[in-house]
Amino acid sequence: RTAIVTGGSRGIGKALAEGLAAHGADVAIVVRSTVDRAEAVANDIRASGRKAMVIKADVSNEEDTARVAAEVIAKWGRIDILVNNAGVIYPGNAETYSLADWRRTMAVNLEGVFLMSQAAGLQMILEELRLFSTRLESAGLAVSAPLTPAEIVRAVRTRSNPFAETQHRALASTLAAGLGVSAGDLAPMAVDEDWEHVRVDRSVHRS
Repeated sequence: RTAIVTGGSRGIGKALAEGLAAHGADVAIVVRSTVDRAEAVANDIRASGRKAMVIKADVSNEEDTARVAAEVIAKWGRIDILVNNAGVIYPGNAETYSLADWRRTMAVNLEGVFLMSQAAGLQMILEELRLFSTRLESAGLAVSAPLTPAEIVRAVRTRSNPFAETQHRALASTLAAGLGVSAGDLAPMAVDEDWEHVRVDRSVHRS
């Protein structure tokens, strides 16, 4: 398996990157500024026997997110897991909060998730299509490449045999579920870590 972890140089992201590697994944760590920290995490992963790479990118930048996916595909050939961990926090009161801080927070914490999911998700879908193409060809179904979802369904429907009927039901179910790509959400509260450039009154996070 190959995984991308954004914001994987420290805190939860670091723990997730190391945990994925411990369970057999090669990990690409994406950071905007903490490259040295990310390289240290990558070196630990390599020492454990897995592959690791560090990509400097801004997840709120569409070109950067497309480049991240392209670099992982170019090096490892596939993307199996994406962890959207990168996030920023600019503490402040609502009545005095600056528009610049608000926009940067939304750009990273919301748009960054969308852009990375779109870039990596497309590659995951293409990989599922490639696997379906291989299975169809091994069963004697003539298909073209690259396949679109509609072409796969059409190829199966044109063959009236038990395999085609079973495969079509499986394909329909898989396509309806997003071509075999599943998504989940984990929303931890604030964690006690080494915040950089930001001073936080940690007492507000404790009951």
